[in-house]
Amino acid sequence: MEKMYMEGGNHETEWYCMDSDSTSYKIEGISASDLATRGIASGLYRMKASNASKSNDRSGPKMKVQANAKLDFYLDKRKGQMKKDQSHRKLAPYAGESSMLVIRVVSSVDGSSPSKSAPELASDVFGIGMFDQHNLASQIEACSGGKFTYVPAAGTGIVNGVLDVTVDVDLAGMDSGTAVNYAVGAAQAQVGVLTQWTQHMVVLPSNVNFGGAAAWAYINGVQSAYLNQYASHVVVQIHEIGHNLGLYHSGEGSATYLDHTCNMGNPGYTDEGPTLCFNGQKSWYLGWYEDRHHTVTPETNSWVGKIAGIDDYLNGQTTNEKVVVKIDNMLSSTDLYVMYNRKEGVNSGVVDYPNEVVIVEGSVGNVASQSWLLGHLSASQVYRSSNWESNGKDLVVEVCEMVTGVPDYARVMIYLDEGSVNNPSCVVSTPAPIPPTPAPIPPTPAPIPPT
Repeated sequence: MEKMYMEGGNHETEWYCMDSDSTSYKIEGISASDLATRGIASGLYRMKASNASKSNDRSGPKMKVQANAKLDFYLDKRKGQMKKDQSHRKLAPYAGESSMLVIRVVSSVDGSSPSKSAPELASDVFGIGMFDQHNLASQIEACSGGKFTYVPAAGTGIVNGVLDVTVDVDLAGMDSGTAVNYAVGAAQAQVGVLTQWTQHMVVLPSNVNFGGAAAWAYINGVQSAYLNQYASHVVVQIHEIGHNLGLYHSGEGSATYLDHTCNMGNPGYTDEGPTLCFNGQKSWYLGWYEDRHHTVTPETNSWVGKIAGIDDYLNGQTTNEKVVVKIDNMLSSTDLYVMYNRKEGVNSGVVDYPNEVVIVEGSVGNVASQSWLLGHLSASQVYRSSNWESNGKDLVVEVCEMVTGVPDYARVMIYLDEGSVNNPSCVVSTPAPIPPTPAPIPPTPAPIPPT
């Protein structure tokens, strides 16, 4: 599995393997490029190595694969039903109900513990007890329109989804991966295998070494880890759980997580927000609005239509307006995705480009790849991609108007520039009025015969 970090540090791509007991080890001796060449997708494959050894020291858990090792990779067929089947070691689903276990880690040696108590974490993650208005459970349910929900894990010693565990090691300066493995071992000694729940979050004290990061998680995995207070920040929670769901970062320019229209960027760090959802590419992958998805193939047809914001769609205020429009690039694995970034309701905390039409680029398959924000448009503005699909014509995305009403929408045109005469127009032609039908002329009376 590929490990993804949030904020800080200089982290190269790291690949880990997870044992059946939920213990993870960084793979050494196999490069990320080698795995990519083999077509290995995070969370979907199992690996066998004929000559490898494992260690779990303070600098980090490792599995060293020797140069002469025979390697076999095979697709885990049990993961073919990842949206529905939540049994042993399945990918985290993104529809239906998922159970979440929060593991709060205390050291008996150095006395360190997370600054938030178990009841506070239950509130921050699930909104239980001390009322926390915006949290992982509430925002995921809101963004999905109730199609995907998190419920607290239940079991012996677990209170409102949170399990306190004590590890008999000094956590000060310990690598976060090693600390997580100790925590997982302690948790399983108390409650049994962790795979009886869909996912688990590990909350570690502030003295653990995260390499400058706030948190990390595995792509298409079931585990995420948080440095102390960041476990209570709703964007950090959703960002890391997004990795478990198969979402890579959302970036802009050269920064891999600068797209602040999306939770897979890094739009803020507070307990209560900001409240926002995902960009067009990530939304397409999650499928929560799929009845309002629309694909445009510019080589074949232009498109003129209305795109509504997420909140109006979720509140049943749309009719035939679209929510996400994909522009199909037939010569590339990456496509463009267009959304109306309406700052309202569930998306009221969006940080960048509120109330604009936002265009991002990325691919969707077993994962939602790293995406890049390419453009953001207000009324009468145009995004242009030159020489689309190497055909010598420019792709044009044009916002004709933005209308406030029920629903709020942006009227958008997507077309290849064929020259002004042949291009579609934002002007809505009004048909000429039909003249009224004249009243019928009464017939001339018959002449009166002479007397």
